[in-house]
Amino acid sequence: AVFEYIREYQLKHRDDRISCYIGITDMESDIEENQNIIPANVPIIYLTPVNYYRGYENVNGKVIQVEL
Repeated sequence: AVFEYIREYQLKHRDDRISCYIGITDMESDIEENQNIIPANVPIIYLTPVNYYRGYENVNGKVIQVEL
């Protein structure tokens, strides 16, 4: 739902664009299936705990592991 909101916001507010998406996640969701909903001009950063990151090669954006 978050990715869909970003897409709809970008379409409605072309002059007030989202500059970056930062997600805090365990990477155990449908990110790979739905990440392409976010427009390509929005940089994506995922923060994920070291213990959960499983090596998603197909994730768009930067995955940063955080030691908790």
